[in-house]
Order: sequence, then structure tokens, then C-alpha cells
Amino acid sequence: MLGLGNIVDKLYRQNNQLVARHLDFFVTQRRSDEEAFAKRFEMSHVDVRNPQQMLKALEKRLATGVSYQHFLSLMQHIMMITGDHEQHMWRLLDKLVQQVVLQDQDEDGKPLDPDGQPLVINVDQIVTQMAKEEELVELRTSNAANSTALEETKAKLGKKERECEVRTTEKDDIKAALNKVMQKLEKENNALKDSRQKEKDLTTQLEEARAQLEKELAERQQLIETLEKSAQSGDSREAAEKLLADLKAGGGGGGVPYEPYRQQ
Repeated sequence: MLGLGNIVDKLYRQNNQLVARHLDFFVTQRRSDEEAFAKRFEMSHVDVRNPQQMLKALEKRLATGVSYQHFLSLMQHIMMITGDHEQHMWRLLDKLVQQVVLQDQDEDGKPLDPDGQPLVINVDQIVTQMAKEEELVELRTSNAANSTALEETKAKLGKKERECEVRTTEKDDIKAALNKVMQKLEKENNALKDSRQKEKDLTTQLEEARAQLEKELAERQQLIETLEKSAQSGDSREAAEKLLADLKAGGGGGGVPYEPYRQQ
């Protein structure tokens, strides 16, 4: 009736021995009160969650008393609660009945005699309390929605962070691979430069050797021509002819056969 059942169940689920001991005492006392309450209706038990059983118990108790007409009148008025504000009217009626039932003292704290003293019903206080309760419900609903949105935002943020970590890792991997490629290209470029330098050096050596060879051939040709002139003039003809024959056969010149020099 007061919504304590759900609270008790939640407290039991906390698995706290001290709290559970107090709850056991509370449950025991509640069962004792329920038994005493059921005896008022000459019943062994009244299920306060069953509206049919409660209505049957009220009808049994009030059927032979003078309060039955008031009970019928109350039921008739309750049957007329309809419209857009039905929920608010039910809440107001619930609060009013609670205030009437629980009111056992007057404003001075003295026991209240309902036969001789009027009941004090503070409707403004009840309406204010209902407004605060509605505001509290709205705040709880808004808080729940904000909590859900916050959790969703955290989840999205976590997902983005993981994506950033993956992309950072991929970026580092790509950067490392690129550095390897650059190092390989630099190494190949240096090797290519060395090859070109060696090729250039060999070309220079080849050109120098060719020039030296052409020079030697020219000098040999000039010597041959000089010897031929000497042989024709008769001066030491035999020695000149022998030396000329050796030159033409390649002797005395490193074994290179004589060929008339041709300009390339």
C-alpha cells in the first residue's frame, strides 16, 4: 500500500547481513499486523493487492452496519471519476483518504474524537505535495533520459577513441613502411651514383688508353717513314732495312704488327 514491498525486495538483494536482520524483524512485525488486520474482517488473511478480496472484506464488515450507506455513496462517487484529469483525481482522493485515516491527533497533539471534533483536511497542502511529487517524477524521468544519453555519448566517445587508436596504429605502420621504402630507394640511388661514377672513370681510362695508343701508332708511323727515307738514301741501308722489317713484322714494338695508321 505504501510501496514498501519493492523497497524491501531491493534491500534484500544487497546481501547485507545487518540490513537483512532488520528486514526480517520488519517482515515478522508486518505479518503480525496483517493477521490482526484480517481479524477485524473475520478473515485469516486479506490480500491488499487483490481489489476483489478487499472489496469483499469491506462489504462483509459494513453490510450490517450504519456505515454501509456511506460506503455505497463513496463507491457511487468513485464510479463517476472520468475525464482527462482522472489520474489526478484518483491521486487527490488517495491523499485525502490517507490524511483522514492517519489523523488521530488534533493540532494540539491531543487524541482526536471523530464524533465531537471535525477532521482537518488541508487540501492546499495535498495539492502542493502532489505538484512536488509530479515535479520529482519529471526530474527523475529527465535524469534517467540524461543518464541514458550520457551513457550513449560515452559509448560513442569510446568507439571514436578506439577508431583513433586503430588509425594511429595504421598511420604508424604506414610511416614505418614508407621509411623502409625511402631507405631502400636511397640505398639504390647511392649504388646507382657509384655505378655511374665507375662507368665515368672507366670511360676516362678508356679514352686515355685510346689516345696513348693513337700517339704511339703515330710515332711508329713517323719512325717507319724516317727509316724508309734513310734506306732509300743508302745510309746504312742494310741496318735500316732490317729495322724496318722488324717494325713491319711487329718486332721491337711490343709485338704489335705494323699496320698503316688510319685516321678515325
